[in-house]
Amino acid sequence: MQIIYLANRWPNPSQTAAGTRSLQLLELLKENNYQVTIAGFFPADHDAQELEKKGFQYISLALNDSGLVDFFRSKAYKIAFFDTFLMEEKLGWVIREALPNCMSVLDMQDLHFLRYARSQKPSLSIKNQTLDFNNQYTYREIASIFRCDLSLVISLAEMKWLQQKFHIDEKALFYLPFLYDAQIKSHIIADDFSQRNHLLMLGNFLHQPNLDQAKFVIQQLSYQIQEKLPNCSIKIIGAYPPQHLIDLAKNKKNIELLGYQDDLSTHFAECKMMITPLRFGAGLKGKLFDAMQHQLPFVASEIATEGVLGLDDRYIGKCETDFTDKLAAVYQSESNWIKAQKHQHQLLPTHFLKSDFEDLFIDKLEEIRKHLQEHRNKLFYQNFFKYHQWQSTKYFSKWIEIKNKSQR
Repeated sequence: MQIIYLANRWPNPSQTAAGTRSLQLLELLKENNYQVTIAGFFPADHDAQELEKKGFQYISLALNDSGLVDFFRSKAYKIAFFDTFLMEEKLGWVIREALPNCMSVLDMQDLHFLRYARSQKPSLSIKNQTLDFNNQYTYREIASIFRCDLSLVISLAEMKWLQQKFHIDEKALFYLPFLYDAQIKSHIIADDFSQRNHLLMLGNFLHQPNLDQAKFVIQQLSYQIQEKLPNCSIKIIGAYPPQHLIDLAKNKKNIELLGYQDDLSTHFAECKMMITPLRFGAGLKGKLFDAMQHQLPFVASEIATEGVLGLDDRYIGKCETDFTDKLAAVYQSESNWIKAQKHQHQLLPTHFLKSDFEDLFIDKLEEIRKHLQEHRNKLFYQNFFKYHQWQSTKYFSKWIEIKNKSQR
């Protein structure tokens, strides 16, 4: 069966957690004998070629081109995946006009509107937050969810948000987190406590929560860390550090801003702990799953750990003092460090095991696909939003196409 995966960018797990999520989903589909083609609005490059090596076809599309309707009409795709609401806005109307019997699946990756709302009031804690959801991101993302036959949600916390606050029908949602494959043998050597030093912090700086985190650590949190762990440095790793961040890190005694690193394995093996004091964000954090897989203990903010099921409160910092106290308690004690290492690593097979989700996911896809019209008839608001919003996104795209032609 043929599937089209419409990507906002070519998935690259070495660059972003979203890339990891996308590739996990693509591999899961391929392993279950779906023929997957990946399409996006960008030229073929190294990332696209790497996808081809993994057995995926790829297509470069022209943005705001009504010829896309004829292109997709000539195809036999049974399911269309959109990686985030941004791609559904651009191509949802195309797929529905060209292939009205094609099932539409939105892979949300995280709730963008929740991340935006939290960015207006940064905090390590999520409790007692009063968030304003009256903004364009909420309206656009919720409308996109309503237009799709199924939306994949990466966090149970976000499932609750969608069902309780926005009254999304559970039939239109499926919980699919990061997946841990126990069949893949780990070559990680968990060096002992005495051989490790310093702290690791990760994050691509094009992602605003990561940039805010780095500035917060450099300008504020590093002073408390230095007081409690005077011989400890913080290694900050991530692609695209802006110049103002580089300037902030200069001459800071306990900060090493290393930028992008091709191979993180050495840092995971040599550092004693990871810190993730994110002050806003949504979804699951790929960096925490990397830490758990590498058996590197972490302390993280309540924002960062939302959705990490079963995590002990001893590793969740709710304010600056709470964060650094919990960090020092693990960093300075071998027994506490070993406990953290074992506890956090065990969360993967307990709550995120691939085999626990794979069959349920495929069964859900096939059940909806085989009874698509019946499924759609049960979702009144989906039909309501499709009728109205499809027209608006469709004709906005056509207006841009005409405007572009007139300027040539």
